[in-house]
Order: sequence, then structure tokens, then C-alpha cells
Amino acid sequence: RAHPYMYDDDDDDDDALLTSNSSGTGASAGAGADGNASAAIDYENQYTLSQQKTITYIPLSTSILSIIGSFTIFYMILYHKHKLRKLKHRLILFISVIDIACSVWTGLWALPAPEGEPSVYGACGNRQTCAVQGFFHQWSISVPMYTVALIFYYYEEVVHKKTDNEIANKYELWMHFVCAVYPLLTAVVALFIDGGLYNFDSMGCWIAPYPRGC
Repeated sequence: RAHPYMYDDDDDDDDALLTSNSSGTGASAGAGADGNASAAIDYENQYTLSQQKTITYIPLSTSILSIIGSFTIFYMILYHKHKLRKLKHRLILFISVIDIACSVWTGLWALPAPEGEPSVYGACGNRQTCAVQGFFHQWSISVPMYTVALIFYYYEEVVHKKTDNEIANKYELWMHFVCAVYPLLTAVVALFIDGGLYNFDSMGCWIAPYPRGC
């Protein structure tokens, strides 16, 4: 039976491991600044050509479906013009119009990106085309905001038994200001702050730092 205080050879391995870890930690800390600077770029460069094509084509296909659906709703409301008398149909109409405009630029995900962007298949634009796409991406927040307004409309109608006219007279102007005008103003302002806030990032052209990764 081994004596409890007998020297254990495993201790040498443990000490060596601790020494190695300490040295490695120091080396990592020394290289951390340079490594972090290129980490984002290395991450973006890891996509294969097949993956880049997939990332490009998926937004295109989903945007086409979105445009078809929104245009169908847009046409149905305008074809039956009496529907415009109802606030709920006017809200849906605004959602459809904004969605069509924004889906066009979302579908062109790669094309407006500045030419030469790493891991972006089909990029052939510049900062100006990127800014246009970023503008519509920013304005597209109107769609979920209008959706909230539509939910509120049904809440007032179902829970509080308000009529369409009562809801429209009390809330419609505020709904359009908050859901359409405010996002549009933020989209316009972002074009001019610091020479323009719209730049390419992993989500496409939207509000992002320039140069990329800084």
C-alpha cells in the first residue's frame, strides 16, 4: 500500500500542465489585440461559394413571395374601393405598400453591397446603392409597427366595443405618424448623420460602422 505522503509522478504532469496553461494564457493575451482585429473578417471569409449563393438566393425567393402576397392584398383592397372606408383596411393597405417597396430591396440583398465585399456573392454596388438599401431596411420597421396598430384596432373593437369611426377619429392620425412618418424620418436622418450611417454588415446594408469591423 502506498504511503499517503509518497511522491506521485502525476504531480509532474499536473505542474507541467499548469505551467503550459500559464504560458499559453500569456501568449494569448499578447496576441489578443491583433487577433480580435481580424476575427470578424476571418468569420466572414469562411463561407464557401455554395454557401454565399444560398445566402444570396434565399432572401430573393422569400421577397418574391412577400411581394406577391402584398400586391394581392393591395389589389383586393383597391379593387373593392368601399373597403377603404374602414380603418383596418387602410392600415392593411399601408402595410402592403411599404412591404412591397422594402421587399424589392431585401430581395436584391447582395447586389447593392459594395463591390469586393468578402463572402458576398453578386456584390456589384457601392456606398450609394448600399445607402438606398439601408434606407428601405430602416423604413421597413413601419411594417411591424403597423401590425401593432392593427392589433390595437381589434383590441378596441372587440374588448371596448368601439366602432370603426370612433377608433379612426381618435387614433388614426397618431397611428400613421408613429408607424409611417417616424420610421421614414429616422431613415432620412440616417442618410446625413456623419456622412451617412448606412453601410454593409452581416445583415446586408443597414446602420453599421464604416470601415467594416471598426
